[in-house]
Amino acid sequence: MTRTARAGRAGKWPYFRRLWPTRWKAERLNAKNAYVARPEPQNRSLPALQLQPIARALLQLGMDPTQIFARYGVSLDALNDPHAQVAADVEFDLWSALVTETDNPLIGLKLADVIPNGAYWTYEYLLRHSPTIGAALEKALRYQRIFANDVQLILVNSGNISHARLDHDGMGGAYPHPAQATEYLFAVIFRAINGLVPTARAKEVRFTHARLGPVSEYTRRLGCRVRFEQPYNEVVFATEMLAREVVSADQRLANVLEEHVQRVLATVPNLDPWLPRARKALDTLLAAHDASLPQLAKALHVSARTLRRRLAERGASYRELLDDARRSLALQRVMDADASFDEIAGALGFNDVSAFYRAFRRWTDATPAAYRARRLHNTRAV
Repeated sequence: MTRTARAGRAGKWPYFRRLWPTRWKAERLNAKNAYVARPEPQNRSLPALQLQPIARALLQLGMDPTQIFARYGVSLDALNDPHAQVAADVEFDLWSALVTETDNPLIGLKLADVIPNGAYWTYEYLLRHSPTIGAALEKALRYQRIFANDVQLILVNSGNISHARLDHDGMGGAYPHPAQATEYLFAVIFRAINGLVPTARAKEVRFTHARLGPVSEYTRRLGCRVRFEQPYNEVVFATEMLAREVVSADQRLANVLEEHVQRVLATVPNLDPWLPRARKALDTLLAAHDASLPQLAKALHVSARTLRRRLAERGASYRELLDDARRSLALQRVMDADASFDEIAGALGFNDVSAFYRAFRRWTDATPAAYRARRLHNTRAV
C-alpha cells in the first residue's frame, strides 16, 4: 500500500509563507533565501526514492539527514522503499531547510558534488551500461518516473542542436522544482554524462531562475556557458553527441538491469496524464480493429508528427505502445478456451497467425497453446 508522509510545518518558515501565491511562478529572491515560490498544496505525492540520493549526499557533508527529514514526517526507511510516497510540498520545505541550515544558496550544486556512486542504484547502473549517450538518455527518459514523477525531462531535437528540457506543462499542472533542486538535477546529469564519456560537453545550460551565486561556481561544475532567467530549464548540446559510444557498456548486463527497473516502474504512480491517455485511446482502437498511428493521432486530436514527438519526448514510441497494448489484450484473450488463435491474431491486428505466434513467444517465452494450457491448469488446481 502506498504510504504518504505528511509534514506539519506551521510557523517554521515565515519568509516562505509570504511567498505562497495562488499561481506558482519562479521568484527572484536575494541570494541567502534564493528559492522558487511554494505552490498551493494539491495533494500530490512523489516517490520517496527521489529524496534518497539527497540523504546520502548530506551524510557525505557531515550532516544528519535523519533529523532534517524527520521534521517533515519522513523516515530514512521510507527512502529505501520503492512503493513509499511523500507529500509533494515536502520537497519544497526540505530544500528551504537546507538553504537555511547551510547558509548556502548553491547547496544543490554542492550536494551533486558529493553524491556517492550508486546513489540511484539499478537505474544508474542501467544508464552506465547503455551503448551510447543517446541510448542512455532514452532510458533515462523512459524510467525517470521512478525518481521524479513531479517533473519530466524531455528531449527536443532541432536538427544539429538538441535540448534536454525540464517540462512542467505536460504534467497536468505539476509542481515546479525549487531552484536548488533544478541545479542539483542538472549537475547530477552532467556528472553522469561525464562518467559515460569524459570528453562529452554541452554547449549551454539555461535556468529559469536568477543566478544564486558566482558564475564561476556554475561553469566549474557544468563545464559550459550558463544563462539565467531563460524561458526553460534546459541543457543545449550538439545532436551528434547522442551517438558517442560508451566504452564500458555491457549489453547483457544492461538487459538484466532493465528487466528489474521495468518491474519497479510498474509500481510507481504516474502523474503524467499524456501517456496513459494515449494508451487508453490505443486500447479502444485496438478493440475496434483499427489501431493505426493516424487513427491514434486523430483520437488524441494531434497530428501524426506531434504524436511521434510527444511519445519520443517521454522515451516511448508508437511501436512500443502498440506492442504493450497487444500484449495485454493477448494475455486476456488467450485465456478464452473458445477463442481460436487465428481469431486472436486478427483481433490484435496481426497480418497472419505466425506473426502473432512470434510476438507471443517474445512476450511470454511460450507458445499461445502452452501458455493457455499452463494457466488453465493452474486455475483448476487452485
